[in-house]
Amino acid sequence: MKKNSQLKGYESSYEFQGRLITTSVEIDKSLLVDGVLVPEKYSQRFDLGQMTAYAAFKAKQILVNSKLDDDVFALEK
Repeated sequence: MKKNSQLKGYESSYEFQGRLITTSVEIDKSLLVDGVLVPEKYSQRFDLGQMTAYAAFKAKQILVNSKLDDDVFALEK
């Protein structure tokens, strides 16, 4: 495998409601869109103490610098 200095995965830990949660991400596929390298397919593991959860994600569509309406960022009251 040729080295390209691109991130293939990472691990992160954080505290939530007094519990330590660790997550690990493995990037399976990236896509270059308008000069931006974006993860297109990745898997993630959440270590939640007494249990571990696994998830897999795949983007249906990747848009870079697309126009968004302001109401996308509005919080419901």
